[in-house]
Formats: sequence, structure tokens, C-alpha cells
Amino acid sequence: MQANLKYIRIWLWIGLIMVLIQVLLGGITRLTDSGLSITEWNLVKGVLPPLTEASWQEAFDKYQTHAEQQYTMLHQDMTLGAFKWIYFWEWFHRLWARSMGLVFVFPLIYFGMKGWIGSALWKRLGWIFFIAALAGIFGWIMVMSGLHNEARTWVSAYKLVIHLSIAGILLGVIYWTILGLGASQVRNEGLRSAHKLAVGLLALFVVQFIFGGLMAGMRAGLVFPYFPLWLKPEMTLNALSYPISKHDLIYYEQAVALKAWVQIIHRILPLGIFWLLWRLYKRTRSYAGVFLRVVVISAVVLFLQYLLGVTTVILSKSGIPIWWGVLHQGMGLICLLVILRMMHRFRYR
Repeated sequence: MQANLKYIRIWLWIGLIMVLIQVLLGGITRLTDSGLSITEWNLVKGVLPPLTEASWQEAFDKYQTHAEQQYTMLHQDMTLGAFKWIYFWEWFHRLWARSMGLVFVFPLIYFGMKGWIGSALWKRLGWIFFIAALAGIFGWIMVMSGLHNEARTWVSAYKLVIHLSIAGILLGVIYWTILGLGASQVRNEGLRSAHKLAVGLLALFVVQFIFGGLMAGMRAGLVFPYFPLWLKPEMTLNALSYPISKHDLIYYEQAVALKAWVQIIHRILPLGIFWLLWRLYKRTRSYAGVFLRVVVISAVVLFLQYLLGVTTVILSKSGIPIWWGVLHQGMGLICLLVILRMMHRFRYR
């Protein structure tokens, strides 16, 4: 039985890494303005990119027509060669999603036929497949939000947040399933309060993750490309002085104050995260070994994520730096995993 769990665990780890890479590819797709380059969804035909100059020109013409607002506002001087570059990232993002489907399905069939999967694990795997399918569906809904839309240069920030959140949930469920495979049922009652703090930390981090998605979708990092905010107090106060209307919540691209507040909240929330980490450290420092270590590792990873965020904002003077932005997004997912690891360590029931 333990040998069977070993193979299932390896399979889930491969799936988890592929999901992580998929989210990073999504970040590259977003930051290179590639998301609207493919204007239709073909599950089978879409596996191959255009193979002739005529088919490439047809795809380019569709982009200019269906994503007219983005093309007119940002890429009116784009050449066919430049279009091929942004098309590649969206195509590869979709191809990787198809590959994940194959990696998840075929081993599942094999393990199921071998009788290696118990009823409890079948239920968890059912949720994983449902969430993965939901992520794919919302990915296309997100893309459609930016097509044939004269009021939006990119996809909807709110639908991007939903798509990104579903991906985060998928990653978390896979990792929690891995942690539960063959796990000991021993519970440490003395760490009950630490577990509650870890749950609170996860909840606050989820809120921070959502605001990070809004930062990305709204390009809010461009409002205050400096740190700290009081470095340029007049510019900060000027951005916040604009009124925010209901119209701004929907058509946010010109809503400076809305994007400014999104960034400020995203900057403030880490204070609560680090406060909870400090309380966790105080609760666990009397314990030897793994309990304190998991808190320290979490604190280090979250602080690195904070530094990456600061660096990304500072470098966003003329545009969001692609690789810093992607690294910041990827580290955010690593933070999610280390917090889940902490919760699993401190569980008591």
C-alpha cells in the first residue's frame, strides 16, 4: 500500500508543478499583452499554431478586429513578426493546459484500474478535476471579456482575479491532498491556538492574493512606482484626491484613485500578515524542532515575497517589468503552499 501511495504522490507532485508553471505562463501572457492574441477556442485544432504565412495573417487580422481596443491603443504599429511573439505565449499557455489534462487523466485511469485509489481519495481527486475544469472555463470567459469591448484595453480585472483564484485553489487542494497521503493521525492539542493563528494567516493571505490579482488586472502598480509612499507625498495625495464613482468600479482603466487605493491596501495587508507570523513565532518558540522551523521558513518566504513586491513596484516606472512581475506572482503561490504546510503541521482534530 505504501508503494502505491508513493506513485500517487509522485503523480500529484508532477501535477502540482505543472499547475504552478501554468500560472507563471499566465503571468507572462498577461504582462506581454498576449491574452487576446488568440480570439477563438478550438480544443483540437488549436493544438497547432498557424503554419503558413496566410494563416498567420488571418490570425493577425482577427486580433486587429476582435481585440480592436487593445490593438488601437497599444499595438497599432505592431508587425506580423511581433504578433507571432505574443501569439506564442497564449498558444503555449493553452497547450500546457491541454498537457496537464493528459498528465492528470491517464495515470488516474491506470491507478483506478489497479484499485490503488480509496473512496476518500476518489472524492478529493474529483474535486481536483472539477476545479481544473472550472479554471479552464473561466480562462476563456476572462479572454472573452476583452474581446469586442471598446471600454477595455485588457481582459476584465475581476474575471482575471476569479481565474487566478481558481488556479490558487487548485494548487492548494492538490498540495493538501499530497500532505494527507499516508499522514499520521496524531494531533498535537498543545498547538490548538497556533493552528487557529495559521488559519487566520491563510485567510488574510487570501485577501492579499485577491488584491494582488486586482493589482495585476488593473495595472495598479503603475500609479505609485516608488517606495515608501511618503517618498512623494504630493503625488500620493493627488492620486487619492479623485472621487470614485460606481462607473469607475466597472470602467477602471482611467480611475486613478481606485487603482491607487488597490495598491495602498495591497501594501498595508502585509503588516497584518507579519503581525500574525510574530504571534505564531511566540506561540511555537518553546517547541523544539519542526513546529518552530515551519514558522521560521514561512516568515522567510513571505518576507522574500514582500521584497519582490517592493522591487516590482519600484521598477514599474515605464511599465510593469515582465520577469519581476512573474517572479512575484510565482512566489505568491509558494507562500500559499508554505502556509498550508504550517496549517497541516498544527492541525489538532
